[in-house]
Amino acid sequence: MFTTHPQSRSRRAQVKVPLMVVRFPTLHLAFDMAQLQQVIPMPVVEYNATQLLGLAMVDLGQTEVPDQRKVIVVDLHRKLYDASLDQPSHLLLFKGNNGLLYGVPVATLPEIVPIDADLLLDQEDDVADRQVVGITRQVVKLPGPGGERTLFVVEANSLAQEVRNLAGG
Repeated sequence: MFTTHPQSRSRRAQVKVPLMVVRFPTLHLAFDMAQLQQVIPMPVVEYNATQLLGLAMVDLGQTEVPDQRKVIVVDLHRKLYDASLDQPSHLLLFKGNNGLLYGVPVATLPEIVPIDADLLLDQEDDVADRQVVGITRQVVKLPGPGGERTLFVVEANSLAQEVRNLAGG
């Protein structure tokens, strides 16, 4: 039987994972900053017939040299609430393992929340909030003055899988 040495546990608890938290009407989605490429002003997006997926051309150039890239935009707000944001202000950009760029429109800049790594929990299949099943793999429960806040953690590869599902493939 293996046991964790007390010093190992305290070191693990000190590891912080920075998450970018976006408030949606009835829940909080969190994105691992290690997977985040950039946060950019909302570009023009050409959506498909379902309005859930779109394409945008963005300039990721950090200097005077333009770096135009195609981004697959996933409207998570429409997926979760059957309505797009009135005025998305920014696009969160992620790169999947497949090398493609994915974007999520948000209404406001995300809040950066550093959490202890040991607070990340695998999401149960019977999670009460059924609307996020499939796009999240982990949850974080944070105590706060207004009560416990649950963050649903979205990974870049979950976005890639969601795009495949929405595209019918």
